[in-house]
Amino acid sequence: MKKIISILLSAIILLTTGTAYATETKSADISYNTLPVEFSDNLGTTENLEAMVDDGHLYVNAKQLGERLGYQVKAGDKYVAIFNKEYSNTVPYGITTFYYDSTKVGHMLFNKMVDYEAPFKTVKNADGEWIPFEFSLLLLNSSDVVLDKKIHVDMPEKNIVDIYMDVLKNNDRYLFDWEADAGATPGSMFAMGTASNMVQIFNGVLDWDGASWCQLINSFSMDSSSYDAKYSESFAKMFCTYSDEELSQDVDAMKEKLKPFDGDNWVVKSMKQIDDAYDYKIENLSKKTADLKKKMVVENKASVDAYNKSYQELDKLCSRADFFSETTDPFVQVSKSFKEATGFMEAFYSVMEITGYASEFQNQDKFAVKSLDTFIKNSNYGCVMSKAMKDGLRDYKNTLETDIVSYSAYNYLMNNMGDLLKEGLDVSTTLLDTESKIYLLIWDISKESVPWVKNGLSNTDCFLQSMYAGIVQSDTFKSYIDKRDAVFKDANNITSKNLYEVTQYCYAYLKSCYITRDAAVGALTEKTKEDNPTYESTQKMVNQEIAKCLVKLKDADKTNKYGCYGFLPENNKQYLSEYDDGELLKCVVSSVDGEELYKDVLDMYYYKIKNQNWTENDNVSILLSGNYSDYKSLSSVGYALLDIDGNGIPELLIGDNDSQSDGVIIDLYTYVDDKVVYLDTTYERFGINLSKNGKIYRYGSGGAYNNFEEECKIDEKNKVLVPIESIVFDGYYNPNSPWYYATGNYYTDSYDYDLDKMKNISEEEAMNKRKEFENNIIGYSITLFSDYIPQSDNDNISSNAGVYDEFLKNREYKNYIADSWTFGIPKQYSVMDIDGDGTDELLIYGSEDLWEDLAIFSFNSNTQQISLIPAMNYDSDEPQQISVLSAYGKIKYSEKYHAIVYSQYQNYSNGIACDSISYDVIKNGILDNDFIIGFGINSDTSEKEYYCGTENLTESEYNEYLAECSEISWMDLP
Repeated sequence: MKKIISILLSAIILLTTGTAYATETKSADISYNTLPVEFSDNLGTTENLEAMVDDGHLYVNAKQLGERLGYQVKAGDKYVAIFNKEYSNTVPYGITTFYYDSTKVGHMLFNKMVDYEAPFKTVKNADGEWIPFEFSLLLLNSSDVVLDKKIHVDMPEKNIVDIYMDVLKNNDRYLFDWEADAGATPGSMFAMGTASNMVQIFNGVLDWDGASWCQLINSFSMDSSSYDAKYSESFAKMFCTYSDEELSQDVDAMKEKLKPFDGDNWVVKSMKQIDDAYDYKIENLSKKTADLKKKMVVENKASVDAYNKSYQELDKLCSRADFFSETTDPFVQVSKSFKEATGFMEAFYSVMEITGYASEFQNQDKFAVKSLDTFIKNSNYGCVMSKAMKDGLRDYKNTLETDIVSYSAYNYLMNNMGDLLKEGLDVSTTLLDTESKIYLLIWDISKESVPWVKNGLSNTDCFLQSMYAGIVQSDTFKSYIDKRDAVFKDANNITSKNLYEVTQYCYAYLKSCYITRDAAVGALTEKTKEDNPTYESTQKMVNQEIAKCLVKLKDADKTNKYGCYGFLPENNKQYLSEYDDGELLKCVVSSVDGEELYKDVLDMYYYKIKNQNWTENDNVSILLSGNYSDYKSLSSVGYALLDIDGNGIPELLIGDNDSQSDGVIIDLYTYVDDKVVYLDTTYERFGINLSKNGKIYRYGSGGAYNNFEEECKIDEKNKVLVPIESIVFDGYYNPNSPWYYATGNYYTDSYDYDLDKMKNISEEEAMNKRKEFENNIIGYSITLFSDYIPQSDNDNISSNAGVYDEFLKNREYKNYIADSWTFGIPKQYSVMDIDGDGTDELLIYGSEDLWEDLAIFSFNSNTQQISLIPAMNYDSDEPQQISVLSAYGKIKYSEKYHAIVYSQYQNYSNGIACDSISYDVIKNGILDNDFIIGFGINSDTSEKEYYCGTENLTESEYNEYLAECSEISWMDLP
């Protein structure tokens, strides 16, 4: 076995030394693009793969994809190899070779290289090695699914065939041997005929009881029939019952499979209004899940049904026709019990785990019974077991076949459910069938020793049980090896049906290893354990590894319906007949020329830095425009174009020479709705840095008693950065406990934190979270402006607000508003495209005692003139134009309606404030009302009534209008 591994390792090592001499091919109609992908190990975050479209087919960069999935990649002269030669918990050992300019692909199944056929040829050109996207995923133990024009990729997961390789590589570790693992002398374990020899060897190591100990040893060597009956029964019980480690591993696996149905990821997003399924609407959730399955089938064609792991979990839920109907009552009961303590969805996941586990427990545990049966029936030639041993196993296996699984399921569930869940759900009456309930009464009698039999055995019993299991271990190993080698000798034998039988033998072997080791540990005296404190924990750790394999092996079936053996040769032909990458191609994002998008901004920075003609009105970081700026040359500042939010369109980051190490961003821009949007900046005591997973780290300080740190994401809808996780220190608000934490956006209208809604935390918790934030900061490379070639030759190019520079500097706006300005004085301004026509307007703003004044100016590019946009006033009998708009409260902007939004007035009815909010848009050069929303008090009912124009609104609809509006970013007037 070691020789086989050495040969395979040598083959892979040779691959890593190959030199690429392949003929480069390149089609005239090749296009290079971006493929946005969500990986299952990074749910909720979009990453970009380098993609190539050629002749209507989707390729990805072999090196990028392989390494992202956890493999090594090496390009040779004839093929590119994606391989793994190291042990991993997830990435299988093996190699896959994609041959250039060919559909031939070699893939290792256990220890045999098998030829597959890809749907189209692998391409090598000057830009890299390009492999078929979906087909590559399947061979690499991964898969994809398309949903709403987005791609989700499952990370590699070992299949059953990969377990065979793990067993081969770790066989010396999994086999239990008294000499190697417990230190017994060679030959002593099988010298059963001499009782004195056994006593001498184990005196002081095993507990023994004199005469009875010698009697057991003598009975073993003289007449073993009573021994065979006793220990075959206990072995069969342990074999066909879940072990502690298997139970733990199986539940952990089920929780992992539930992840796509929780949180902020592709399944939940695609279910849309999953909140509708709360409380008792179980049927609604069932329907949504079924509808989602149908949607996925349509968008992914037929292939996803057979191969995608995430889809398969959904399919399993939907295929259990009785799942939701039978568990409706338990859901209702539990949701009532949980109602005051926790959210319904938490109860949903808890019950889903329990009911899902109970519904599949019998099927999975019956696999153990079937495995034992297969082994017994075929263990004739060359076996070590006596006929009495086999008969004992067979007889007790027949007894166990119908009832032990129900008892095991019940025992586990009752021991692992929380008290609240037990109160709301009676497993014995709601989840188990009538036959199972009857058997529960039988098995309650032997509750002390079943299913964990070794707990009811003496140390001497445990030793003999281990010896017995060791004999079975020997036979199961030979049976497994013979069957495995026969199947993998010929690629034509590697079928689902044959692999199912191999898996039964493999399970029998590993379970006997588990029982042998478990019983052997029980045989040791407490003194021996004290003398060797790591012995028991080491053996337990090995059995935990075995348990992981056992749980995986129980997924075996005869059809490979859910890909338990991976992508087999027998699947290849069907896949090719169904293959259609049309939906995948719809997800491709054409490569965007970032320099073209941001050319005006980049030119502005180039010339402003070159000429050092910054003005106070330039809307950039004070680090650049301030009098004491260190950025005086084109070689000290640069830019980067990075797709931070993963939407296929790059953001523009202005940085310096230190950005590669500390990730500092001087200015940050994005591109939304065909416009450049200035997102944020770094200035004195406030800064932004690039963070992992599409996030921006932002920090600020208001002095020694006030500061904050947060991670943000880009909100395209509102064109701002919004916090997703924040820590705040406010010694003014709470001197005794000033640290606060929140996930989500807890800004108030004035951009202060609403600390009452945040969680008060300890300083230690805050420091840990701060360290986490800072550890997430990543650097990025910049292109220095000294290497940038501007697209404009205007050395005097101004900022985006340049057309209004002189107008603002000379305060010419006062000529238009002096007599009409009512509240305060003009203090601030903003430049923005109100009506969305591509030309910015200038807004002049001031406030006093909750009232605000606003004047708006426009620039005519044809006449090069700036003029006032008057506003319509309807307060008098005759509508009239006014120069300055007055509003009560904050003036905001609606991107959706291209409107200035403000309160016309506020009055009171029965002591309750009523409001009328106007949406004003620019029409024919005038700011005029488009529509009004508001609320009043019904004099008869004293209840609020909401409206939009003449139409009634619900409170929720009214709040949606308000939520869509955004703050206007103001700057101080020069």
